Amino acid sequence: MNRLEPLRIPRCLLDPVACLPPPDRDGLATVQIEHAEGRITALHPVELPPSRQLPLVLTPPVDPHVHLDKAFSGASFPNPSGTMAGALEANLRELGERCGEQVLQRAGMALERAWRHGLRALRSHVDSQAPAALEVWEALQQLRARWAGRVDLQLVALAPLGYWRTAAGDLLARRVARDGGLLGSVVGTPYSPLAWDAVGSEFGSRHLQYEMFYSGAPFVTRGNSYRFHDWSGPKAMVDGMLASYDLPRAGARKAAE
Repeated sequence: MNRLEPLRIPRCLLDPVACLPPPDRDGLATVQIEHAEGRITALHPVELPPSRQLPLVLTPPVDPHVHLDKAFSGASFPNPSGTMAGALEANLRELGERCGEQVLQRAGMALERAWRHGLRALRSHVDSQAPAALEVWEALQQLRARWAGRVDLQLVALAPLGYWRTAAGDLLARRVARDGGLLGSVVGTPYSPLAWDAVGSEFGSRHLQYEMFYSGAPFVTRGNSYRFHDWSGPKAMVDGMLASYDLPRAGARKAAE
């Protein structure tokens, strides 16, 4: 058995009934990790002053929504207009020219970068209504096997709902099922480019609310809360309260004493 030097871990990431001391004011518990053969076998509480600088340990992050099939394609298929219509046009051009070898190289670069930044699991949509859909799926399966044990990769074949009722869709769906993948569908039809740019997306305000209020990583949620909160209201309340009374004069305080 081996023990690491003392470190701090967010108490919320640990078993709530584990015999550990209460967390500090930042929600961190000071422990030593005991490990054997690459696995954690025990956590031992350590009493150290809060001022002691210790390493912070976090569980590996995951990303539940990526598009590995189109990773690093922006330089070759730019969208200089910055509009949704421009993005759709660029995406369709890329989709028509996509091949398995390109995806193998680009998605491999993305997985390498994800691994080096600490991610240990990804869930990727794969645009699957394209001439090279099966070829692209096979390339991503190669990467999934290559990265097994380092980055867990879950693949979701994504296509319009009606595509899965065609012969090509049925063939791909059977391959996806055999490989342990998932099926996904686009259920809405985009509006015209002008209407799309006016409302933001084919789902209109529903999509806008999703983008603004999606409950993602806590630090993102807190940051958005800070950015979008109307601070003028609370500030005016505090200013009004402070302005409603004066500080006692020195003479009055002395008389009261």
